[in-house]
Amino acid sequence: MKWISKSPEDQYILFNHNGLPIFVDSSDYCEETIEQASNFCDYYGYSQRAETAVAVYFVRGHRHQCEYSEVLVGVLEADTLPVDLYEVVHCITFWNAEGRTCFNYPQNKGSKESYRNFILKCIASDCRVYVEPCEESYITGRSGDHVWISDKHSGERIMIIHFNELLINHL
Repeated sequence: MKWISKSPEDQYILFNHNGLPIFVDSSDYCEETIEQASNFCDYYGYSQRAETAVAVYFVRGHRHQCEYSEVLVGVLEADTLPVDLYEVVHCITFWNAEGRTCFNYPQNKGSKESYRNFILKCIASDCRVYVEPCEESYITGRSGDHVWISDKHSGERIMIIHFNELLINHL
């Protein structure tokens, strides 16, 4: 995987839903994606609680795009995304674009692991890679259907990454 090392705000297209900035891939800026991203924000209440979500990264990939029922969604909860964590958003894009292909590799076929658990395991591993060099500043972990990164000193969450399967099953 190539490190982009660019601010996600410079890499992705922005639209607003009820005042909440939502970023999508330029090749995925369409009515259906806008609707799905907006539904995600409404379902989790992000578009009503501005103090919780600062921005949403609904980035399904550039060339390949995952199904809406399988999208990882990053929600920025800190005032700004630290430079040390820019690549986490690009990893979300990667797993949304390439996750199904990686899951279907022959070495993964014999496993009883679900696609959801596979993707969450992969993004959790990527988060550890980017947090480890800055372990004095950040912590990361996984719980249920999401992965999170928090400020180590204040305990405040910086980002939460949801697996969107639950939203699709409830709409």
